[in-house]
Amino acid sequence: MSAEQSSVAYGSEADADCVVRFVLSQNDSERPAKRARVNRDISGEPLADGTQDAEEDPPGANAQGNTTGDAQPIGDPLPGHRALLRQGSSFFQAQAGLWLEGKGTGDKPELRVPLGSPEDLPHALAAIRYMYTAKLQEGMSAAELLHVRRLASYLGVEGCVEACRTALAALAREGTAEDPLAGVVQLYTVRHLLPCWDDDPAGVAESVLNECRAQLVAYKPAASSSPSSNPSPPVNAGPAEPAEAPPPPPLASLLVWAFPDAPSVLSSPASRAHVSALPASSLEVLLGADDFATDSESSVLLLLAVWMAANRGAKIEERGRLTKLVRLCHLSSAYLYCVLPQLPETWSWLPPEELPLIQQCAALPSLEERKRFAAEVVPRMGVKALPAWYTSEPRPKARADAGRPYVWTTPVVEIDEALAAARLKAGNYNKLGAFTHGATVVIADGFELYCQLRVSSKTPKHVGCSLQNATPAVLALGQPVHNLMTPGKCLIGVWRGGPGGSSLKGYRCTFRATDWIQVGYARGYHEALAFTLPPPPPPRPAPPPSPSPSPTAASEGAAADGAAPGGAGTGGGAAAGAAAAPAGGVPSGSAATLLAPFVWEGKVWGYLTWSD
Repeated sequence: MSAEQSSVAYGSEADADCVVRFVLSQNDSERPAKRARVNRDISGEPLADGTQDAEEDPPGANAQGNTTGDAQPIGDPLPGHRALLRQGSSFFQAQAGLWLEGKGTGDKPELRVPLGSPEDLPHALAAIRYMYTAKLQEGMSAAELLHVRRLASYLGVEGCVEACRTALAALAREGTAEDPLAGVVQLYTVRHLLPCWDDDPAGVAESVLNECRAQLVAYKPAASSSPSSNPSPPVNAGPAEPAEAPPPPPLASLLVWAFPDAPSVLSSPASRAHVSALPASSLEVLLGADDFATDSESSVLLLLAVWMAANRGAKIEERGRLTKLVRLCHLSSAYLYCVLPQLPETWSWLPPEELPLIQQCAALPSLEERKRFAAEVVPRMGVKALPAWYTSEPRPKARADAGRPYVWTTPVVEIDEALAAARLKAGNYNKLGAFTHGATVVIADGFELYCQLRVSSKTPKHVGCSLQNATPAVLALGQPVHNLMTPGKCLIGVWRGGPGGSSLKGYRCTFRATDWIQVGYARGYHEALAFTLPPPPPPRPAPPPSPSPSPTAASEGAAADGAAPGGAGTGGGAAAGAAAAPAGGVPSGSAATLLAPFVWEGKVWGYLTWSD
């Protein structure tokens, strides 16, 4: 059936050979997935604006969300065409055997489609319409597109989720000269409808955010004398009366939504590129926002270093305003004592005589003591104490990527190289994992992190796995950092059988929030992945007893045995055994064989995941 023919057939009795009836679901497992009704920010608290998901539990739902009694129909039956529905929807294809269970209108086969609420009906119909027309209806709002995406994902409508993703990305670009961020604002107001990462195989949420970030990069707000002024972008209020229209969100809210925290932004190549391209005035608003989160203020300083490196032509006054927004009293000890003194003068940085004052202030245990220090001690040194440097509150401690694994892989051919090297010469041979999302490293506590496997002659029956850290080159430090860093509460592991396999049967190493790693070093287990070794050969039978040798032969034999340990002879048991054994005792065989339980598609697959 062609697209033109199916467009005519949608909703028509002509040529219809089945009926689709929508009902309220009686089982949570039958419902299309939906987001929590109350939107929450990164800390888990309800948003101050009280925004809610439009979806509600169906009438009569019990505490588990199940309806009581018989399934309640929603709307009118929809005439359908079995061949087209099966071809265009994995849901209808999987339910093909149920078409004959009941009889619909005019004795046509009927299939019931469970929905979570009556409000889902128009979105389910829009997804089914797409199967007939291969296009979305024009003029759909961001909320409508996100609802249709959700129902299309539930019904498995081929191409519809991608069409919604494309339409949402285009909507983000719908700005005008008067309202340059109109599309971004519309998407921001329905951000609670965006799918979670684990229910978004098409990457709709990330695509929307990337388009919104691009629009925020292009937006040039007027430079403000104080970031607390938090300007709002011009937004068309729409047809409602100005007095009744909700106020447009401040620019800081849009920026924090698009760039929620320092470490996760720096760990994504796309968001890192976008934050590096922000105008100085927008970055000033972001750094001045109290709800801009981080794992450590050190990551905020690193974010500023990344921006400085990408914007070497920034004006001196712009650099000065940005550096004054870093909350120096909350830097980690590694940054406070090793990084801060080495930052380049081109930053328009703090005077050398002020550095000891900030270090002393940061060591004080309470905010009240820091305020007293800033009010009484700092002025005596002829220095004006900046609030952000001395008396600021810590930023919210959170990562937007918490719970989302950073997948990394190491090809077995690289592990083979390490095995070959360990057999030739005793030592440790490391192979770094490559993150599959495109980043070279991820960020925590202002330092770069990556995962590595180690082949060592000291542990010849295992491969080690550890979390390695390094000082970011963008800081351009002249001396190494001799201190400690903390990766935060995270888990590094290796799957048994690849990403679809078991993590419990693989390797797992948990880092607590208080665990430290020396800067420039790794921490993990040396015996993480056990080699799969072939069974030892059966013992050789004892040789038959030989006749007693003559005294002369016995003497010659003793001389030969004595020559072997000296290394001069080519025969002898000890010398032959030493030559045959590989250095360090690393077993023979390929990595694909020795690590077979952990290999999938020619690679060892691991993950690094932060938790709340």
